[in-house]
Formats: sequence, C-alpha cells, structure tokens
Amino acid sequence: MKMQRSLQELIISATAATPGDGQNGIRLNNAWKAQRELREVAKAATIVEDCVDVLGDTKEALAKLETAVDSLKASERDLLDARRWRAFINSDRIKFFGHAGFSKVDPNGHPQTNYRHFGAEFWTHHSHVLTDEDRQYYVNLLTGYADAAIEHLIATEKSHVL
Repeated sequence: MKMQRSLQELIISATAATPGDGQNGIRLNNAWKAQRELREVAKAATIVEDCVDVLGDTKEALAKLETAVDSLKASERDLLDARRWRAFINSDRIKFFGHAGFSKVDPNGHPQTNYRHFGAEFWTHHSHVLTDEDRQYYVNLLTGYADAAIEHLIATEKSHVL
C-alpha cells in the first residue's frame, strides 16, 4: 500500500499547475497521460504486493506468478486449439473421397492398429449444408482419426507435441 500512496502523490504533483506560466494546458495534457500510465503501474504493483502479502517471499511469489501466467498462456492455446477443432469438424460441408483403418478389423481380419487414412475436402460455408446424419458420420470419422493420432503419438514417444 505504501507504493500506491506514493504513486497517488506523484499523480497529484504531476497535475498541479503553476499559475501564470502559460504551460498549464500542455502540463495538464501530459499529466493525464502520466496519470493513465501510473494507474496501470499502480494496478500491477498492487497485484504484486497482494501476492507477496499472501505468498510471502518476493522471489518465491514472483516464481509462482510466472508459473500462473505460463499456465494461463497454455490454457489460451488449448482453448484456441479446441475452437479450431470444433470449427473444423463443424464445416458446412465435408466430402470424403475415401478412408481406411476405421473399422475394428482390417480387410484380412486382423485387429486394427492406430493406422488411419482419409482423403477429404472441407468448406467453411456451402449452399448444400450437411444433414445431421451425415455430419455425425463425418465427425465420428474425424474424431476416430484424431484419437488414433493421439494414441500413435503416445506410442511413438511424441506426446510432447500434445
């Protein structure tokens, strides 16, 4: 809170005009800019102070804050990935040319592995929108492909990309 009081005093002194110097308008304009900037600094300082009060040691508190910020950034990336996936599987039109590896057994009767293959076209918008039944069929194929790809990445020790 000491930092906040000193910032408030700085704002007051920055906005004080000196009578008769002809620079009052310029000073006031600059003071408003400085005041906005100082408010942002004060907000950040207050957040840090509050965290230090709660978490204790400044270095430890800052390390925890950095971890929290990194976690938020990862969450934002995950959210964007999820939105992209949902947009992709909800394309207005999807046309599959062919696919392989999606049945429980391969053509020779062997249990299926994580192998999947498909060829398709996707439209963000189209005059002939998919029926609910067709959409569900394609969503199941695409989700099956994604699930098999995840299993493959884990099995080949490439899960770091997930």
